[in-house]
Amino acid sequence: MVINGNWHNKKELPFIIAHEISHILNKDMGILYFTSDSSKSQIESNANAGAINILVDYCDKLGLARDNVVKFMDVFGIPANLEYMVVEQLKNK
Repeated sequence: MVINGNWHNKKELPFIIAHEISHILNKDMGILYFTSDSSKSQIESNANAGAINILVDYCDKLGLARDNVVKFMDVFGIPANLEYMVVEQLKNK
């Protein structure tokens, strides 16, 4: 796993790291340049869901509040288009 520590938006790094860890946990293989858009989309969606789950578990283990969706997303740099996933994960945990 390689993470660009010079990423232009440092606030997104926690989510990016959790996303890449999720790829490893999902046993996703290699770079997705050679996959179709539909399978790539599903692989990325699964990694996003896994990343959110990792971050929710992190909060739970440290006793951090996670009752405010907007604040949770802001703290961990989760993209706005994933709000529906965050809402679902927070509701189900």
